[in-house]
Amino acid sequence: MLSANFEMKDLGEASFVLSIEICRDRARGLLGLSQKAYIRRVLQRFEMHNCAPGDVPIIKGDKFNKTQCPKNELERDSVKNIPYASAVGSLMYAQVCTRPDIAYAVSVLSRFQSNPGQEHWKAAKKHVFSCIFTDISSTWKAMEALYVSGKARAIGVSNFSSKKLGHLLEVARVPPVVNQVECHPSWQQAGLHAFCKSKGVHLSGYSPLGSPGSTWVNSDVLKNPILGMVAEKVGKTPAQVALR
Repeated sequence: MLSANFEMKDLGEASFVLSIEICRDRARGLLGLSQKAYIRRVLQRFEMHNCAPGDVPIIKGDKFNKTQCPKNELERDSVKNIPYASAVGSLMYAQVCTRPDIAYAVSVLSRFQSNPGQEHWKAAKKHVFSCIFTDISSTWKAMEALYVSGKARAIGVSNFSSKKLGHLLEVARVPPVVNQVECHPSWQQAGLHAFCKSKGVHLSGYSPLGSPGSTWVNSDVLKNPILGMVAEKVGKTPAQVALR
């Protein structure tokens, strides 16, 4: 130890470094980093602390390019007071330290820092800020407390991917009973189903007839030709076949 060779005061284990909290759980052999306080300040600075939590920082179908940048003085005036560069910079610090999940979205939005448009700002607020708002570990601890106290008979999650569910299971004292996701013939979630089964988590499906208007999957389930062929063969409607 340094104290054996130098005159110094032992302040014990570090709890914070550069606004990053060091979380230790020796009983479970866990060591983690948290930027909850920093992220809370960032959200308040950009008036996003009351936003609804989001699931992903960017979704399929999102497209950003230079055509969305201001092209004249009127358009530039409409965004001149938007703190776009400051917001992206704040997100970059979170991305580098504790939130690698937002790295791709931040890298895309950072390309437009010199001349951002309204669409770029909307994307930063709608997807990235709402995504970092979600504090899953703290939320889950609160849910575990409800379960232990007997106020909840079971606790679960919704729309968790295999990766996201795996991260939760690493820190959960009470594992989720169920993971509810969209599931239908056009989106069967085979990989997620296998993962949930291996972890003892029941996979529950919603929107069995699809979700019209979604951009991430072909949701026109009832027009699926195979479904129609099976329905005709058994004398049922495509909806009845999909539900079975």
